[in-house]
Amino acid sequence: MSKPKKPQPQAKKKVQPNSPPGNKWTVPVLIFFSAFLLYANTLNHGYTLDDDIYTQKNAYVQQGFSAFKDIWNKGSLVGFNGSNDSNYRPLVLLNFMIEVHFFGLNPHVNHFFNVALFALSCVLIYFLFRKMFPKLHYAIPIIMALLFAFHPVHVEDVANVKSRDEILGLLFGIMSFFHILEYAESWKMKHYWISLITFFASVLCKENGLTFVLIIPLLLYFFSNTDLKKIARITAPYLGLIFFYIIIRNSVLDSMTFKEDLPVMNNALMAAKTEVARIPTKFVMLGKYLTMLFVPYPLSWDYSFNQIPIVSFSNWKALLSMAVYIGMGVFVLKTFKEKNVFAFAILLYLITIFLSSNLVVYIGATFAERFLYTPSLGFCIAFPLLLVKILKINPEERTMEKKNVLYGITAVVLLVFAVILVPRNKVWENNFTLFSSGVLTSPNSARAQGALASELRTQGENSQDPAKKMELFKQALVYYSKASEIYAEDGDNWYNQGVTYYQMGDMATALKMYEKTLEINPKYTKAMNNAGVIYFNQKDYDKGITYFKKVLEMDPNYVEAMINLGAAYQNKGDNLNAIEAYKKGIAMSPNNPNIMKNMSNIYNSIGVNYFNQKDWTNAMNNFNEVLKYDPNSTNAITNIGCVYQNTGNNEKAMEYYLKGLTLDPKNAVAHRNISQIYSLQGNMERANYHAQQAANLTAPQ
Repeated sequence: MSKPKKPQPQAKKKVQPNSPPGNKWTVPVLIFFSAFLLYANTLNHGYTLDDDIYTQKNAYVQQGFSAFKDIWNKGSLVGFNGSNDSNYRPLVLLNFMIEVHFFGLNPHVNHFFNVALFALSCVLIYFLFRKMFPKLHYAIPIIMALLFAFHPVHVEDVANVKSRDEILGLLFGIMSFFHILEYAESWKMKHYWISLITFFASVLCKENGLTFVLIIPLLLYFFSNTDLKKIARITAPYLGLIFFYIIIRNSVLDSMTFKEDLPVMNNALMAAKTEVARIPTKFVMLGKYLTMLFVPYPLSWDYSFNQIPIVSFSNWKALLSMAVYIGMGVFVLKTFKEKNVFAFAILLYLITIFLSSNLVVYIGATFAERFLYTPSLGFCIAFPLLLVKILKINPEERTMEKKNVLYGITAVVLLVFAVILVPRNKVWENNFTLFSSGVLTSPNSARAQGALASELRTQGENSQDPAKKMELFKQALVYYSKASEIYAEDGDNWYNQGVTYYQMGDMATALKMYEKTLEINPKYTKAMNNAGVIYFNQKDYDKGITYFKKVLEMDPNYVEAMINLGAAYQNKGDNLNAIEAYKKGIAMSPNNPNIMKNMSNIYNSIGVNYFNQKDWTNAMNNFNEVLKYDPNSTNAITNIGCVYQNTGNNEKAMEYYLKGLTLDPKNAVAHRNISQIYSLQGNMERANYHAQQAANLTAPQ
C-alpha cells in the first residue's frame, strides 16, 4: 500500500497587470517617441556649461579606449582638471569613451544619446509602474510615466550633456527595481543577479545610486508579499556592494569629498556662519523643491548666492516648509504598516533627494533642478493617485467612472508641461543663450551675472572687429559689476574684471581689479602674476619681479610666472638670474618655446659682448649655447662664423656662413663676410657676387 502524498501548498498566482488594448508594445513605443520628440530640439545644440567635464576637456574620454584603465583607478575629474577627489563615476566616462570611439567628439551625437537614454528610461519607468501596480487600471501607469517624460524640471538633465550621469544612474536603478520585484514574484535567481548588477552599475554612474539600497527593501515591503526577515536577507548583498564600493572609492580617490572648504559661490549655505543658522534656509530650499514639482516655472540653470538668500527661523517659507515635511513624516509613520502607496511615494522622494539636499553632507551646489530627476518619481506616483482620490474614482476598476475627467486633467497638465519644456530646451543651445536666460530667471545670483559677463568677454576676445570687441567688453563689465554688487567677496569676479580691463588697454583699472582680488584672496596667484605683467609692461621690472616671486612662493610650479621672472631679469640686464629662472622653467615645462627663445637670445647677447671684447673662446661657448635652445638660430650660426673668421679659420667660417644662408638667404652679414673671404682668396667673381647681395639687402627700400 503506497503512502499518501503530503499536501503541497498551492503556488501563489502572479497578478497580471491590467493591460491596455492593442499590441503590448504600442504604449512603450508611444512613450518612447513622446519623450524623444519633446527633446528633439536639443539635438543640434552644442556643448554648454560644464559639459567639458565629460567631453572636449576630458583627456581620458578623448583618448578613447587607450585610457580604459585610467577611468577605473582614478577619479572622474582627473582627466578634466587633475583633481582626484569627490567623484568616482567610471561607467559615465566609459559611456562617453564608446561614443567618441564610434562617432568622434560630437555634441550632436552626445545630445542624441542623452535624449534616447532618457526616452528609454521613461519606457522602463512605465514597465516598473505596471509591475508595482498590477491591479490598477492600465491608464494609471501610463499617466505616471508620461508625467515623468513631460516634467519640465528634467530639462537640465536631458539638455545638459554632463547630466548623463543622472540619466544613466536612474536608468540602471529602474532596472534594478524592476528585477527585484520580478524576483519577489518568480524567485528566479537570474532576476536577483540582474538587480544586484544594475544596482552596482547605478552607483558607478553617480553617488545618488547609494540611496537605492533603501528603496529596494521598501519596494519589496510595499509591493510584494515578502516577509521582513526575507527582505533583510535579500537586501544584505546590496549593503555588501555599497561596502565594496566605498573600499574602491577610498583606494582610488585622494579624498572622499572636496579637499577644500566649500566657498560661498559654490554653496550659498556657507554664507551662514553656524550650522544652526543654516537650517531655516535648508528648509526654504526643500520647500522650493516640492513647489517645483507642482509648478515648474520659472526655471534656471543656477540658484547660487544670493538667489536663495540666507533666512532665519522667523521666515514664513522656512516655517511652512518645516511644517509640510514634518507632516509628510508623520503621515509616513502613521500609514507605513498599512503599506499606503502615498507613504511609499513620500519615502521615495525623501530618500533620493537626501544626498543632494545639503541637510547633512554639503555638496558643491546650493540648489539645482537636476537634483529632482530621481525624486520626481515620487511625485509621478502620487499625483495621478491623488487625482483619482479627489475625483472619487476607483482606480482598480477595469472601466473607471469619470475616466474622461481624469484624462482631461492629465492632458491639460501634460500640455502645460510641454509648453514650458520645449521652449526651455532652446535655452540650453549654447552658453550665451543659457547665461542670458539665467540673469532673467535668477537675477540675484552672482554666478549667473558673472557667467554671462565671462561669455560676453570671450566673444569679445574672439571678435575680429575692434569696435564690436570693445562693445562686448563694456557689456561684460556691466554684468561683472552686478555680480560684485551681489557678492563682493568673490575674488574670481574681480579677477575677471581685471582681465577685461587689461584687454581694453586700461592697465591702471586692471591693476586695481587685481589688487582688489588679492585683498579678498591673498593667495590668488593668477591675479598676482597678471599684476606683475602690468608692472613688467610699464618697465617697472623690480615690482614685476616682486610679484612673480610671490607667485612662485605659493606655487613653485607656476610655469608662466617663472618665465615672466626670467624675462624681467633679462630686461633688467641681469642675465645670470634670468638664466637660473629659465632653467627652472625648462625643468617644469621641457621645450617650452618661450623659454627656449629667451634663452637663445640671452646667450647670443652674452656671446656678442664677449665678441666685442675679442674674447673669442667665451664668445664661441655662448654662441654654441644658443644652438642648444635654437638649433636653427641664424644669428648664432653667423656669429660662430664670425668668431672663426676673426681667429683665422676661414674654412670653418665659410661653412657656418653658408649654413646660415641656407636657413636665411637674406642674411646680409653672411653675404658680406663671405665676400671678404673670397676676396682674400682672390676669387673676385664670387666676392663681387656676395658683396652685391649684401648691398642689395642693406640698401634702403
